[in-house]
Amino acid sequence: MTPRLVLMHEAVGRAVLWAQVFETVFAVCFQLLGILESGVSALIDEKRFKTPTRNLIKELSGSNNIAAEFESQVNDLIEKRHLLIHRWFQENGIPGEEDAADISKLIHLANEVEGNSKRISGLLAGYIVRWGRLNPEQNPLADAERTRLIALFQRAHLGDTDE
Repeated sequence: MTPRLVLMHEAVGRAVLWAQVFETVFAVCFQLLGILESGVSALIDEKRFKTPTRNLIKELSGSNNIAAEFESQVNDLIEKRHLLIHRWFQENGIPGEEDAADISKLIHLANEVEGNSKRISGLLAGYIVRWGRLNPEQNPLADAERTRLIALFQRAHLGDTDE
């Protein structure tokens, strides 16, 4: 495999990883928002991870719970992630080992998906930490669950998320 193809595979792999991180963090934030607004005591509903991110955005948008600019950024990320993961090879084929232009375009798209996924996931993780710090009268999460959530996100930047 040529060095260019290795770079392409690495870029796509990183982008897919970070796009999955983004989708997971986004689904968690969406679920926590519902918990905080409704008083439901369940921390995470596993079924939420099966709901496409685009549907979560539509739901937030429909209830005016998302800023237009942020909605646009998330929709752009979702579209580019979908292009990278689901449609790139259908629309463009597999770049040949010496097809520098196509390899470069794919690496650029992958780097963009990775960068935006990291940026938005970091922002959302910050909100999760803040929500976990609400005082018990305002927060329907049990004290133990809230404490675990805070600890998880305080250590996440160190790569230490074990309980």
